[in-house]
Amino acid sequence: MTTPGWFANADKESPSYKILMKYGETWSPTMYMLCHHGIFLAGHIIAVISYQSMIANYFFAFLWVYFAISNGSNFYTDYFDELKKEGK
Repeated sequence: MTTPGWFANADKESPSYKILMKYGETWSPTMYMLCHHGIFLAGHIIAVISYQSMIANYFFAFLWVYFAISNGSNFYTDYFDELKKEGK
């Protein structure tokens, strides 16, 4: 199986690359879009639950803030670690 040109430089650990390798060039766009629709649907379900329940609203808001801070701190930790290894 040949890799499409737009996917030639993809990270081998990325979910997109794994979907391409698992389903092939024929079904990978369909599966990719199904994953996106699933995320879209889950987000809207969470939004409706958060609108109806104040407790759920606080819980999901806490999770989103926690994951945002965690993701940002992990990024900068890795970034500055790479700079330190390069000696800059």
